[in-house]
Amino acid sequence: MRVFQLCNTKSLARCAACCRAFQLMVSIELRRRYFTVLRWFFQHRAREFHSLLEVHRGIISGSSALAFLAWTDSWDPGDMDVYVPENTYSQFVDALELSHLACLDEAFSSRRHPAYYGIESVRRYVTPEGRHLDVIQSTTASAASPLLYFWTSVVVNILCPQGVVCAFPTHTLNDRALVADIEPTDKLTLARGKYEARGYEFTRVDSWGPSVDLDADGNRIFSDDAIMVLDFHTVWSTDHSRLPVTHSKGLWVLRSDV
Repeated sequence: MRVFQLCNTKSLARCAACCRAFQLMVSIELRRRYFTVLRWFFQHRAREFHSLLEVHRGIISGSSALAFLAWTDSWDPGDMDVYVPENTYSQFVDALELSHLACLDEAFSSRRHPAYYGIESVRRYVTPEGRHLDVIQSTTASAASPLLYFWTSVVVNILCPQGVVCAFPTHTLNDRALVADIEPTDKLTLARGKYEARGYEFTRVDSWGPSVDLDADGNRIFSDDAIMVLDFHTVWSTDHSRLPVTHSKGLWVLRSDV
């Protein structure tokens, strides 16, 4: 297992494809990394936060999910972005505050700016470790809806109790990022500088999202290209079909029924 701990995500994915035994060992290593990320923020109460994510269908994205994918780069993020479906957000924040896993710092509604499309409201917390936790309410029953409006491809990743999803593995896992021609803000400039300092190279394109918004069945399209999905079901009792994306008719679409 020590060998797997030294592997980057690309290598783990290749190992998992070799045989059933390797798939099991890779799943164990991914699980270890997932709980390590949670412990960065919640220490010995990591499993409590994991349960909140599982019960209320929350997902982790942003720099914490990217740090999971860039594991061997020794990235230790200071903030975590959690996205929660519109219809479970109230229960999630109530349970979070009752558990005292984090202290509320600020609550605000989304601003009407393209960078905030898909977001209804945000609550910012501080964990006992002094790290920031943003809990973000989606405008739909899918926690991942806001990811469709992110400013760059490098942060369109999902880390959740069921597995990890990387929307642009060819770029993200090779330290490259796509960015659309959008109006820069101080926040986006700062964020881009943070990722460039970690070695990510940005390429400006007209658009990097899916070519259309909905499939023939009315589902929101997450990607019309190849993505990377690594689920944890080989070592967990959870139903792996509860990942927030699913493959349908050649497209990856968002699920809202999980």
